[in-house]
Amino acid sequence: MDLVTFLGLPPHFALLAVESTEEMVTIYLQSLRLAASCPLCQHEATRIHSHYPRTVADLPGGARRVRLRLQVQKFFCDHPDCPRKVFVERLTSFVAPWARMTTRLNQALRTIGLATCGRLGARLAARLGMPVSWLTMVRRMLSDAAPAAATVLHLGIDDFAFRRGHNYGSLLVDLDTHTLLDLLPDRSAETATTWLQSHPEIVLVSRDRGGTYALAAQRALPHAQQVADRFHLVKNLADALEPIFARLWPTLPPPETLIIRDVPPPDPAYPPAPILNELPQPVRTEPAMPHRKTPRTPEVQARFAVRQQIFVQVMQLAAQGLSPEKIAAKFDMSGSGVRRWLRMGQPPGSQPRRRHPHMLDPYTGYLRQRWCQGCQEATILWQEIQAHGFRGSRRTVYRYVEILNAEHPRPPHMPPERPAEPPPLDFAFLLDYTYRDALWWFIRVPTKLSARLTRAVEALCWVSPALHPLYTLVQTFVSMVRTRCVEPFDAWLTAAHASEFPELQRFAQGLVRDYSAVRAGLTEIYSNGMVEGFVNKIKMVKRMMFGRAGVALLRQRVLCAL
Repeated sequence: MDLVTFLGLPPHFALLAVESTEEMVTIYLQSLRLAASCPLCQHEATRIHSHYPRTVADLPGGARRVRLRLQVQKFFCDHPDCPRKVFVERLTSFVAPWARMTTRLNQALRTIGLATCGRLGARLAARLGMPVSWLTMVRRMLSDAAPAAATVLHLGIDDFAFRRGHNYGSLLVDLDTHTLLDLLPDRSAETATTWLQSHPEIVLVSRDRGGTYALAAQRALPHAQQVADRFHLVKNLADALEPIFARLWPTLPPPETLIIRDVPPPDPAYPPAPILNELPQPVRTEPAMPHRKTPRTPEVQARFAVRQQIFVQVMQLAAQGLSPEKIAAKFDMSGSGVRRWLRMGQPPGSQPRRRHPHMLDPYTGYLRQRWCQGCQEATILWQEIQAHGFRGSRRTVYRYVEILNAEHPRPPHMPPERPAEPPPLDFAFLLDYTYRDALWWFIRVPTKLSARLTRAVEALCWVSPALHPLYTLVQTFVSMVRTRCVEPFDAWLTAAHASEFPELQRFAQGLVRDYSAVRAGLTEIYSNGMVEGFVNKIKMVKRMMFGRAGVALLRQRVLCAL
C-alpha cells in the first residue's frame, strides 16, 4: 500500500516529497488528472493551461500538524457558450474551493466544537495538533445547517431561560422519538404559532398551564388535543397551598403541646426515658453538627487584612458624604459592592457563614438523652433513630457520637443497653421545619413519609379543623394525577369550589377554564417530563459556554449534539 492510499488522499495525486519537523509534516502532491469538468457549463476539458499551487491543512498525524502542498491543474474550457475560459480543477470531496483546510479536518473541528464549544474546543484542538482560533471553531459549528424537523405526531413544548427572569425561549420535543426538534428565540404565541402551522400533522400537544402555548396550539392546530402537564398541575397546586399554610402555620398550637395519640404503653422491663431537661446539659458553644473549620492560610489572612483596610477607608469616605459610585471608582469596586458594605456595616468574611439545617438535627435531643442513659454504641443509636424515620447513614451518627464522647466521655466497660421498644418522640422537631415543609408533607405519598412525619401530619390535621379537609382534597387530587384516574375529577372540583379557602377555589376555577387539557393530562400517557429533561441539557450547554452564546450557536449545539 502506497502512502497516498494509506493517508486517504485523492487517488489521482502523486507523492513528490515529504518534509518533517518536530511540529509539522509537509506532504508535496501533484495532480495527474488529464481532464476535468468546467464548474459552469459542466463540459469536460482536456487542454491543460498551467499548474496552480494550493496549501491546505489536514488531519494531524502523531500529534503533529500536517500540511499538504498541492499542485493542481488549470484547464481551458473550449465550449463556445461558456463565459469562463480557464478554470482550476475541483477537489470537492477532499477540499472545498478556496478552502484552507480539508473537508475531514473541518468535520473533526466541528465535532470537537459541538462537544466543547469555542474557547475550550480551540484549546483541545491545539493539544491534538489542530491549532485554530475560537472564532474559527464557532464558524465550523455554524457551517452546516441544523437538521430539519421531521414529521411529528405528539409534541411537547415548554420554555427555557436564556437569562432567568429576563429572556426566555421555547423548545419543542417529539414525545415519540424522544428527540429535540427545534429551539425558538422567544416564547411568544406568534412564534410558536408559526412553527406549529408548518406541522399540521400534529395530533397532540403537551404543554404547561400557561396561556401562551395554549393560545398558539388553538390558533395553529385546532384539531389537536392539548394535554396539561401533570408536573405543572401539582406545581400549581403547591403554589395555591403556600399562602394557605403561611396563614395557618402561625395559628397552630406550640409543638410541645401536641401529643401522639394511640401510643402503646411502655414496657415495664424498660424504664421510661427521663425528660431531657432533667438531664445534666453541658455548656455547648458549637451547633449540634458543627462545620468542619480549617484555619486561614497566610495568603487568605493577607487578603482579609487588605479588605479590612479598604473597608475602613470606605467607611471614612462615606462619612465624609461621598456617593457609593465615587467611592467605588477610587478602589476599583462596583457601586453595588460598596452599597452592600455600607448596608452590612462590615466587610464580607468577617462573620461566620450561616449554618444550614442538618438531617440529624431533629434527633440530637433523643441521641443525647440515650447517651446520658448509658446507651453509648453508635450502631444501636443509629438503629433506634431509624425506627423514628432517620434516613441517614451510620457514619453520620458516628460523627455525632464523637462530639458526645468529647463532652461526656464514656466510662470503661459499660455494657450497651438496648430498649425493648424505642421510646416515643414528642413534636418538638416541628420547630426545625417551616410551613413549606409541611406543605410538601401534605402533597407527598403518605406511604413514603417516615413514621414521625406521618404522625406529625395526623397531629396537624387533629389540632387544626381547617387542615383535615384540606389534606383530603390535596391527597385526592395528587392521587388522580399519580394514577391518571379522571373519574373523581368533577366531584373534586365541586368540593374545591365549596371549600373555605379562596386560593383553592381560584385553583379550581383555573382547572375549569382549562378543563379539556386537564382531563387529557389525567388520562393520557404523554407529559412534559421528557421536555424538562431537555431543559436541563440546555442548562448544561449554556454553562459550558458561560452563558455568552447567542440563539444561533445554542440552537446549533443542542440540535446537532453528539
